[in-house]
Amino acid sequence: MEINNMFCAELTAYIPMTDEEFNYIFETSKRHYDTTIKMSTDVGGWLYGMKVRRTPWKGATHDDVNKNVEANNRKIQLMIKCLEMSDGELPARLNIMLHKVYSELVQKTNLANEIINKP
Repeated sequence: MEINNMFCAELTAYIPMTDEEFNYIFETSKRHYDTTIKMSTDVGGWLYGMKVRRTPWKGATHDDVNKNVEANNRKIQLMIKCLEMSDGELPARLNIMLHKVYSELVQKTNLANEIINKP
């Protein structure tokens, strides 16, 4: 009997965010009730790492406030959770944008996994 291996791709999204948008998520996370999110802003935390690794948008200057955030499925879900207790226009806009990115990432991940696991 032959055993067929299966493979699983995990895709990463590069999400454009201004400094204002990213800093809102970062600061909101510091006050979040969930320790996974609260600790993410500490040195070594995943959100702290995102802050350090943000890269300018293609064609932007190095000091531009518009930078990409690199996030997988789980980190996008956690950023959405960061915003769950927030009111106002900025968190609402971020919530909608992150849900759209999450939905598209799930679709593309499912497609990639179907393709790599075809016999």
